[in-house]
Amino acid sequence: MFQFKQFLILQDHCAQKVSEVACIQGAWTKLNDHCKHVLDIGSGTGLLSLMIAQRYDILIDAIEIDEATYNQGKENIDRSPFKHRIQCLLGDIKNFDLKTKYDFVITNPPFFEKQLQGPNDKANLAKHSSQLKLDELLDAIDKVLDDEGGFSILFPFDRKIELEQQSARLGYYASSYLILKHSALHEPKVFIGLFSKQQNEIVIENLVIKENGIYTERMKELMSEYYLK
Repeated sequence: MFQFKQFLILQDHCAQKVSEVACIQGAWTKLNDHCKHVLDIGSGTGLLSLMIAQRYDILIDAIEIDEATYNQGKENIDRSPFKHRIQCLLGDIKNFDLKTKYDFVITNPPFFEKQLQGPNDKANLAKHSSQLKLDELLDAIDKVLDDEGGFSILFPFDRKIELEQQSARLGYYASSYLILKHSALHEPKVFIGLFSKQQNEIVIENLVIKENGIYTERMKELMSEYYLK
């Protein structure tokens, strides 16, 4: 389990565990004042929904395809002080009949395409995009977003150009990037992007997570509301 300041994450039935980079996504993603309803695609443990709900007094729908993961994510949410504002949905975003349009989408999708998969089917579903390819994810986001809406996505750095091209196909453009490095000596592996249909100059930030095995001051500042003092 993972104890945050205001909620608890149980994850023994979830293939995709709590990670530093997912926590960073939840803490760094900012919503505008007009945002009232958010969709969390591939909600897993419920981490991103709970992090957003802690900071913003809004409604959140959290959709998850794997039943065991859904059940544990719902348990985490039901134990939290934010349970009345988060609705858990079991299903595949590609064909789920959502009845509303959302102001914002947040997603930490499967990373790997065209790579060897392991023997664990649940882990493959969580980490590989054979069930939800990037173009399918973006099509699903476009279908559920309001015209003025935007989305936050955590994605591999080496697929950044692909994400930009696929997003532009639907008229979405990056407004901000947070590029993550585990230390100053590491090359960036993942980044977080905020996208919308507004085409403005992109703000690019870099975050080094640790130096000499210790969290950097910027990392501690970012996570202070959740688990770092």
